[in-house]
Amino acid sequence: MSSAGPAEYLSVLDAIDPPIDRSILDRDDLLIGRDGKLSVFYAPFDAINTEAKVVLLGLTPGWQQMEIAINAYCSARGAGRSDKRSQEAAKDLASFAGMRKRIATWLDLIGLQHRLGLDSAAQLFEAHSLLHTTSLIRYPTFVGDEHANYGGHSPKPEASTLLRQLISDVLSPELASVQNAMIVPMGVAVSNSLIRLKVTNIDRCLIGFPHPSGANGHGPKQFQANRSTMTKSVENWSVS
Repeated sequence: MSSAGPAEYLSVLDAIDPPIDRSILDRDDLLIGRDGKLSVFYAPFDAINTEAKVVLLGLTPGWQQMEIAINAYCSARGAGRSDKRSQEAAKDLASFAGMRKRIATWLDLIGLQHRLGLDSAAQLFEAHSLLHTTSLIRYPTFVGDEHANYGGHSPKPEASTLLRQLISDVLSPELASVQNAMIVPMGVAVSNSLIRLKVTNIDRCLIGFPHPSGANGHGPKQFQANRSTMTKSVENWSVS
């Protein structure tokens, strides 16, 4: 795994003229590491809201999220915004792009909005003080020479030395910094890895929440199967 830190990768992004295309995945100066068929690249997803009440935890950003985030960051920097503000802007635009309506609908059905005093969980994406978004693997992860989006299998996250290290070094302290938030792991692969790797206290996780991608045709059925258990978890949550 590369020894470069976020500041070094951001300096690379500062020299890029948006919009980017997939040729950026041929650049070694944004490569975090490789492990077999897997490759992990940097994108500006480092902003952390330590005051958040809800953490939406995906598997890893895909190409769409990476493209949006880097273009937004570069545009913000070009407009004179600071590194910090540019990273926040990038994350606000890119995190769970295309999936937010489905996420909000499911969270409303288990009553999360009521515990937060909101009309709908959709307001989480507007009231940024309440929400922190992140991923099991914070940075975009791809498979093979064609850089297909990583789906959490072949290998599983816990079976990859690189991914295990990123989860331990990046995710564990990140979740520890958002101490009292309800964590919503998106999909079976994320939930299973949280449990197997003991990343955080499972009692504050909505285990059973489906992956919200429209490509997950089993999502509605999975949600209904786990709806009752997740509703009880929300009801028992001590919102501080």
